[in-house]
Amino acid sequence: MSQSPVDDFSEAALVSYQQGWQALNRLLHEDRSFSGHERHSAYLNCGSGAFANVSAVTGLDFAEDGRAIGLVDWNFDGLIDMWITNRTAPRLRFLLNQTETSNRFIALYLEGNGTTTNRDAIGARVEALDFEQPLIKTKYAGEGFLSQSSGWMHIGLGRRDDPVRVEVKWPNGRPEVFEGLEPDAFYVL
Repeated sequence: MSQSPVDDFSEAALVSYQQGWQALNRLLHEDRSFSGHERHSAYLNCGSGAFANVSAVTGLDFAEDGRAIGLVDWNFDGLIDMWITNRTAPRLRFLLNQTETSNRFIALYLEGNGTTTNRDAIGARVEALDFEQPLIKTKYAGEGFLSQSSGWMHIGLGRRDDPVRVEVKWPNGRPEVFEGLEPDAFYVL
């Protein structure tokens, strides 16, 4: 792909630029890759500041041109499922998480009041308290290229069985504490 002309507007530079766009359009219409078959990738946080590429062992290293991922608990079983979009076929792929685990979670859906805090609570920060290190999540309006994950915020609790206390810092700056949230449950706050 040729670079956009910045300083050189000669006929030769413009012809090269137009040829680059024609080649790109040809690739698009032939449903071919123009970015080198970007395989999907998955990385495992090793906890020491390092990450391990686990794409192959998780089965996520599909060969199509990956573009975006949306995370959602599609069947409300506490496991995060994935919608994956691609540049080439299949354009959309759904991956249902069927992992057997004894780990616990809580799922939170935040709703602002619409006057002092936006209705979707975009910008709210959730902190699960009573842990060695606080578990923190922030509510975003978008995540990644042409994608949006679920509005539910999942917080993994490990094997914790006792109720959880969370603090929500709403976008208007007001903090609010919610106590007694039982594991493996969904809450609208």
